[in-house]
Amino acid sequence: MSKMKKTAEFRFAVIAGLLASPPEPGELRDRVDELAAKKWEHPARPGQPIVLSRRTIERWYYRAKNADSPVEALFAQPRAPQSKAILPAMTAELERSYYEFPHWTTQLHYDNFKVWLAMARANGESGPGELPSYATVRRLFRRAGWRRRKRLEQKEIRSYENPYVCGLWHLDFHHGRRLVIAPSGKKVVPICLCVLDDHARLCCHIQWFLHEDTRVLVHGFMQALLKRGLPRAVMSDNGSAMISAEFTQGLSRLGIKHELTLPYSPHQNGKQESFWGSVEGRLMSLLDAEPNLSLEKLNQATTAWAEMEYNNRPHSGVKMTPLERWTVGKSVARPAPTADSIRRAFRREVVRRVRHSDGTFTVDGVRFEVPSQYRALESVTVHYAQWDLSLIDLVDPKTKTVIAPIYPVDLERNAAGHRPVLPVSTPTSEAPPKAPRLLEKYIEDYAASGSPTPYIPLEEET
Repeated sequence: MSKMKKTAEFRFAVIAGLLASPPEPGELRDRVDELAAKKWEHPARPGQPIVLSRRTIERWYYRAKNADSPVEALFAQPRAPQSKAILPAMTAELERSYYEFPHWTTQLHYDNFKVWLAMARANGESGPGELPSYATVRRLFRRAGWRRRKRLEQKEIRSYENPYVCGLWHLDFHHGRRLVIAPSGKKVVPICLCVLDDHARLCCHIQWFLHEDTRVLVHGFMQALLKRGLPRAVMSDNGSAMISAEFTQGLSRLGIKHELTLPYSPHQNGKQESFWGSVEGRLMSLLDAEPNLSLEKLNQATTAWAEMEYNNRPHSGVKMTPLERWTVGKSVARPAPTADSIRRAFRREVVRRVRHSDGTFTVDGVRFEVPSQYRALESVTVHYAQWDLSLIDLVDPKTKTVIAPIYPVDLERNAAGHRPVLPVSTPTSEAPPKAPRLLEKYIEDYAASGSPTPYIPLEEET
């Protein structure tokens, strides 16, 4: 029985005698005083006698006297909403403020509303009334369903699953919750990179690193590609490594679609977030007995745990092990190219102007030489990764075909003085060159004008 019903039945028990034997005119006061003199035991406070006032008993009596259901009439009346003090003009202003700025907090709406009300009074408008309290405005927002929205929250949240193996991979970094010993001997917080298949929930690759950057991302993702094949799409957040030129252009060259989650929307990568719970709850708990955990030991344990437990343990989301679903599911995976091809794919493309004086250009502060046969180019298109300037190629800007490798300027070798002879264009005819036709025309036109010779030669020149 609900608390409100018990209270209503208690009130009915107090006035039941008055309803069963209605008092004669002039007797109500005396009978109510008799009831008020008694001590009652409230059902919500057993063992604590209470005393009721005469006015309270009279109010209950008149409320139930002519009611069809006296008990229901004695239910606690809902509190009158204090937001009725907000006049229609105020409500309209608050509604306008909410729909124009749905990402604001209620406090910010209220502060803005106070300024609007003050300006309305200063302009002599008679519509606005007294300023309601913040609690009143907050209750109005709750009843109206004016919930604060995130800036990019435009669509409802729904669960999803790609119907194919390798149709979509999830990619994410995770900061560990315990320190490990780095090769340098220092204790650092490790960062884990994991690649998950959306359909099978299979852990394609997982590895711990000392930092989070594009080089780490490419290194780990390349291993997932070599082990599992090329997926059709990859989903990641908007981290700097995820949106770097090397990674995004590499995905494009490999024919992998890159899907980004909305900012502040980790639920879009919910499968990855759920996986991190397993990593911390099971894997890291198994390593509690390791007081001096090294990065190498952590990676060995993580690989063994992922392959022997996670990939072979029934997953509640797919009702089988990730490895079984990877095997029986329809796959759209493509064979992975060689490691060198993948490495060359994850490079950024830039255009640099060539200095014609020495046939060089600069990339990230390092000067490179253009092969002699391409020195006449105004600009060159090259592929390179910021962390590895030893592998930089000259490519065709239209077909993206690699033309030649590019190497840094070797100052010591150039100091030896060995210089190849540049090809020089030679005339097709062996006849001596003639005077320019334009100059001949000037001389003829000046002679035809009849003007005297404009200079006097020296005697020894004649």
